[in-house]
Amino acid sequence: MISKETYHDLRSEGLSESDIKRLHQLARQHHSLKERDCNQGLNLRELDTEARIEEEIRKLLKSYEIKVRFTGDPRGFTVKMYLPKTKRWNTWGGKEEGYGI
Repeated sequence: MISKETYHDLRSEGLSESDIKRLHQLARQHHSLKERDCNQGLNLRELDTEARIEEEIRKLLKSYEIKVRFTGDPRGFTVKMYLPKTKRWNTWGGKEEGYGI
């Protein structure tokens, strides 16, 4: 479940409720794949799934002019965004690391 704070921050960037829900769903799937990759590696189907998820996230955020970065370390956020309107961040690395979901 997405936190109220994250929901509010993303709504402040102009994201619709349905886009926030979809983004959260995709980010959870991405994180699960990165955990699996860290523990045992990914097969070809999973690599294709990862690429599809990343592309869908990019497309979703592009319409809001939000840049995204994907990381491979599942101990933290594997999807990080740079919020252009509010300039908010929620990572230990500060605004340079962006807003994780």
